[in-house]
Amino acid sequence: MNKLLICTQEMNSQSSTLAFFVRWVTKLAPHYDHITVICLYQGNYSLPANVTVLSLGKENHVADAPLGFVQKSLLRLQYIARFYYYILKEHRNYNKVFIHMNDEYGVLGGLWWRLFGKKMYLWRNHYAGHRSTRWVGALCEKVFYTSAFSYTAKKEYFPQGVQMPVGVDVESLETDEVFTVPPRSLLFLARLDPSKKPEIVLDALALLKDRGCAYTMDFVGGTSKDKWPHYEAEVKAYKEKLGLGAPVQFIGAVPSTDTYKYYLSHEVYINVSQSGMLDKTIFKALAAGCIPITSSVDFNAMIKPATNDRLLVKENDAVSLADTITYVLSLPDTEKKNLVREMQALVIGKHSLDVLAKKISELV
Repeated sequence: MNKLLICTQEMNSQSSTLAFFVRWVTKLAPHYDHITVICLYQGNYSLPANVTVLSLGKENHVADAPLGFVQKSLLRLQYIARFYYYILKEHRNYNKVFIHMNDEYGVLGGLWWRLFGKKMYLWRNHYAGHRSTRWVGALCEKVFYTSAFSYTAKKEYFPQGVQMPVGVDVESLETDEVFTVPPRSLLFLARLDPSKKPEIVLDALALLKDRGCAYTMDFVGGTSKDKWPHYEAEVKAYKEKLGLGAPVQFIGAVPSTDTYKYYLSHEVYINVSQSGMLDKTIFKALAAGCIPITSSVDFNAMIKPATNDRLLVKENDAVSLADTITYVLSLPDTEKKNLVREMQALVIGKHSLDVLAKKISELV
């Protein structure tokens, strides 16, 4: 029988950052006799009958105040003990292991899985990596990534690496609601974390203001408060320092199930994350009809036949971003619509969630 163990961080359809993975598991389920998911945190979800979710229990220890070192250490030991209990108790219910992003699962369970003949597969798509990433990768049959600039795309470390489709969930954009798209409306939809570089976007908006270029801008997304407890306040203070005023709004975190409303009601999507991550949000925004302005070299290579580099901005360069926004906003409506259609034809069909689930099932 084809039985899969998936190890991931969170199973929660209301998560502002990881809700997509519930949809991944839903799409993978028809390809396997049974799927067992071990996650650190579980929330709300609805999954097919052949999927079992086992949580390490972080949802039971969400504190209003930061935990001290001793408390954190004791909780980690509890999570580790529960992890070993699950992989041993469930060992007859899986013959393959798919680790999603978190090397720690492979560090903890890798040798045991190898000893008992459980084939391992790692999905990790990020520009950063560690010795643990290489060590876990060495235990795996395949290592999956989407960006050619991902750490796991380095063939000297991961000769078994396989570049995969992104897995954009086009179905999540299907709705009977009708949305008005205000002209010159800009959208930033991502975690409000330093890696997403919202300050660069604010600097570009200040340049547009100085040039007399009209726009509205919505920042949608919350901060990882355990990592960056003061960052959101700092970004908002920076907005005030630049004098950007009412055209720039911070919406805050929204459930993933509501993000479609923002994609479908904005004209331009902005993503200036470092190449190596290839955010799914770029593809989702394009599927919804937004024009994506991005610093992702990967994404630009996919759409280059339609754009000839016109939507690519230099990393960490507010002037380049402001110039590109100015150019896009100046396009006639007909040209904007044609540009979106050309880009959609180049990438969406090749990177849908159905395509990704099928390819994973063929390789895992």
